[in-house]
Amino acid sequence: MIKNLFAKNFKNNIKRIIKRIRLGSYLEMDYKQSFYIHNSQYSETLSNEKEAKVHKDYTLNAGNKNSEASTIYLTPNSAGYFLDKNLSIEKLIDIGAGTGWFVNYVRKNYIHFKEIYAIEPSNKAIEISKKIYGNKNRITYIEKLALDALRDIPKDLYLITANIVFLHLPNRYSKKILKELDKICLKGSVLIFHEPIGKSLLNNYFLHYAKKRSFWSKNLQNFNVNFENDNVVHAIKTRN
Repeated sequence: MIKNLFAKNFKNNIKRIIKRIRLGSYLEMDYKQSFYIHNSQYSETLSNEKEAKVHKDYTLNAGNKNSEASTIYLTPNSAGYFLDKNLSIEKLIDIGAGTGWFVNYVRKNYIHFKEIYAIEPSNKAIEISKKIYGNKNRITYIEKLALDALRDIPKDLYLITANIVFLHLPNRYSKKILKELDKICLKGSVLIFHEPIGKSLLNNYFLHYAKKRSFWSKNLQNFNVNFENDNVVHAIKTRN
């Protein structure tokens, strides 16, 4: 029985790998696939009332550092801990801002942030955010894909966050985003990405585009890069 189960799992893994190899080149080129899927979900399944309730739950759980439901206190280097102790960085870029819970949470609770850029390609998601919170000052919504949006943002000292965004982006496109981040970040800027870390080649076939530690270190060479709990990338820019 164990032998048969092992053989079945092995065959399934081989099938996944072959399928991914066949589609690999196409998926690497078509970096907009994730946007199409999420934009469709925003348009078809989300209502302002339903999303407002989800945001309320996020806010209630956010401050509970001992709860796994808190999305900003996952590890000692997660965004929440940094926000609590940071006073030197006054500008935030959130990549893949979705319906705007995080950027509005920062705006309300960390008033020393003077500029907040919410990068989100979905017009529907931005519309939902504005209907829940209003069009608040200090938040600039950029309705573009990440690479195009970053090219419009001036060089400065930033906290840059992303929550399970790069997982959905091909490596080739992710490299371009990281290169652009390097261009606009001054020394001392901080990146905090809540992203599953790929552990092996096979692991990446199950987790879309989970990047390995070597990927992040290689493409953030001007940053001191650390990892926590296989789901947080924390990097500080050490040279311009």
